Amino acid sequence: MNEEIHQKALSEQGQPSTRGYGTPHQACCAQVVLQTNNLYHYTRSQLENTHNQVQLTKYHAQKEVHASQVELQKEREAHELANQRYAELKERHSTLEERHACATTINYKLNEKLEQSQAFATRVSEKAEGLVNNFRTERGEVVEDQNGQSVKNMILESANNAWLVAALSGQFSEEHLYARLNLVMAQNTEFEKRNTKIEEQAAALATKVEEGEAEIASLKMALELTTADGTQRKQPKRARMKVPKGSSV
Repeated sequence: MNEEIHQKALSEQGQPSTRGYGTPHQACCAQVVLQTNNLYHYTRSQLENTHNQVQLTKYHAQKEVHASQVELQKEREAHELANQRYAELKERHSTLEERHACATTINYKLNEKLEQSQAFATRVSEKAEGLVNNFRTERGEVVEDQNGQSVKNMILESANNAWLVAALSGQFSEEHLYARLNLVMAQNTEFEKRNTKIEEQAAALATKVEEGEAEIASLKMALELTTADGTQRKQPKRARMKVPKGSSV
């Protein structure tokens, strides 16, 4: 009766029947072996599933790692390129700063040179004006010209017009700083040459004025001598007075 109940319980649990295993103890041992075998196969199946899942996860992880490495390599290359461009920009910035400092120095020197040239031109024009006015005065000519401009103003206006024409002709391009500076330096040199030429002309004019003054002085002296000689010749000789006979003085 107990055997039948036990077999029925095994049947309800889905376990194989233990009939034919002899004694109940043997049947129980056989049942334990069967359960252990079933547990082993189940555990093995679970382990295989877990292993497959682990392999799949590992594959996806490796794939993600590879993608991350590729992305990281791209980031490194981009970072290196950015560093290279930054170094180039820094070098260009340093070069521009040096050029700016050089341009500032040149501009300062040019302004100083321009002021000196303007002062020199003013002195030369004043000297030329004085010499011309003195020469005209000696000759009895009018100092002012038809337009009422002095020699100084004419010289300075001519120089200013030359600079104004150069500025209005578009020669000073803001996009080419060094070309502009070189042009200004060349014009400044030309202006100095003109000043030197004016000074030479003024010196030559001064020499002529001195020669004219010497000639005038010589003519005055000759005139004075001639006048004195003529005066002496024109003086009448004192006539001797005859005393009549028999008269008393």
